[in-house]
Amino acid sequence: MISLVEGTVEKFSESSVLLKMAGGIYWDIYLPSGVLERLKSSNKRGSSLSLHTLEYIEFRSGTTAAFPYLIGFTNEIDREFFQLFTTVDGIGFKKALKALTKPVRDIATAIEVGDLEQIKRLPGFGGRTAEKVIASLHGKVTKFALLKESEPLVSDKKEMDITSLETDAIAILQQLGYNLREAKTMVSKAIEDTPKIKSAGELINLIFKKGITTAG
Repeated sequence: MISLVEGTVEKFSESSVLLKMAGGIYWDIYLPSGVLERLKSSNKRGSSLSLHTLEYIEFRSGTTAAFPYLIGFTNEIDREFFQLFTTVDGIGFKKALKALTKPVRDIATAIEVGDLEQIKRLPGFGGRTAEKVIASLHGKVTKFALLKESEPLVSDKKEMDITSLETDAIAILQQLGYNLREAKTMVSKAIEDTPKIKSAGELINLIFKKGITTAG
């Protein structure tokens, strides 16, 4: 496994940094959005940069081709936490790259004290996922909770956020036979009509009361 790369910055894109390595080799390394923002503000072309990395293989829908990626972190502790977090059933690299909008220390502390509400506030997380995280990682993240300093790996941007009640409502609709696309569409329409929803049950009731469908 490639765990550490060193090179000079060639350029930053919206999601990665292109590093020039020894021997004229260029590597495009994907970065969590929070890490990317911090590196862009403190590095320019030609700057030396070292990144702790994880390898990630993506198999895209409709094809058997494998697409390899390297995901970079500025320190080993962040990489270790990210890798541990993605061992939880149902949390892959893509989900983690949207969810870790709070400092690693804060997430680890919430896990260790069993603070379900804090974990549910992570983008894309509902109650069931939060319960899995605490059950799987409790007792394993103490050293991260004791960090003196910690920054979010992911930028807390509204466009990548989805509330826990929306996540729970989508899960309920899938249990009722709707596919993921249909469930997301119905939930989105209901939220647009009545944004001040307080629970997933209330949201589901609103969907069926108003006859909201994927068609209109």
